[in-house]
Amino acid sequence: MGTTEWFGDKPGALFPWAKEKLGDFGFTLPEGLDKVIGDKFGGNVSAERLSVLDQQVLVWFPAKGGTAKLKADPLYKNFKVRTEGRDVFVEENYDDQLYGAIQFVSVLSLPIVIDQLVPKLAAAVDGDPATNA
Repeated sequence: MGTTEWFGDKPGALFPWAKEKLGDFGFTLPEGLDKVIGDKFGGNVSAERLSVLDQQVLVWFPAKGGTAKLKADPLYKNFKVRTEGRDVFVEENYDDQLYGAIQFVSVLSLPIVIDQLVPKLAAAVDGDPATNA
């Protein structure tokens, strides 16, 4: 499992949220992915290392309008995580309850994350690319 977003024009990985919150759901960071960033909050993943994002499930937090850009990326669109529909997109949208709950994590936002993100994660790993939550 990895959580990612675009940093400038390059994809990057975010670890604190993934370790703290998605780890509570039983997800772990794959070996090697944490070495890309080290102990920093996040950073860029170069095109040469982009394959490190091809995992069992990948959660993206793209900027507004960024989901289409990601899905069309010439390298990423051929990864198994993309072709098998095992990626989850929570695009920047302050009117979206899930996006807000993830960006401003608190005790009050966790039920929203559980109610809305968990079904998306379950759909991503169910083996059927056509499943949507």
